[in-house]
Amino acid sequence: MNPPKEANKSASAKPKARAPKTKTPKARALRGTVVAKARAPSRLNQIARGLTYSRAIGQGSSRAAAFWNFVGLHQKMTEDERLRNIQGGLSVEIPYGLRDALDINASVVAKLLNISTSTLERRIKSEEPLGQVASERLDRIAQITSMAEDVLESREEAARWLTRAHSALRDQAPITLCDTEIGARQVRRILSAIEWGNAA
Repeated sequence: MNPPKEANKSASAKPKARAPKTKTPKARALRGTVVAKARAPSRLNQIARGLTYSRAIGQGSSRAAAFWNFVGLHQKMTEDERLRNIQGGLSVEIPYGLRDALDINASVVAKLLNISTSTLERRIKSEEPLGQVASERLDRIAQITSMAEDVLESREEAARWLTRAHSALRDQAPITLCDTEIGARQVRRILSAIEWGNAA
């Protein structure tokens, strides 16, 4: 006796493949909102990444003034915030502010950050942030500049001291040693000596 046709048909039928799940536009939009909120930078991070910095320049502030603003906010950053800014890349505008604030040549800035002037100019045109190496060095320079401003109690004195040859540094300007952590440590020691009343 032959089995019913329905049984044969169901036995030989292949299982239907499940259609891949796709996110609806609404789901994607909601997910994007959550990610955007999670990644929204604080005001400190904005200036470090160049958003507030560029806006200040656009409103007529000089690059030098914007650099000092960055240095001031740098003091309030946690190490975690600084690390994220370094990894994400600081604004390529900040090195030009450093140049103007300390009145040093572009070639000196390029050497400090281990980046060529042509690369800086290219990143300016394409609005690319600095790489991680240059960002880390710039973060260190901001920390030293902030310390010099605090100890010497004046931006002008800090800029003058950082760019003047110092006998305790083998007649090198303190700023030129900030390309390495060891050199920056030597600069910090001298600033600490000045702060505690020891001539240096």
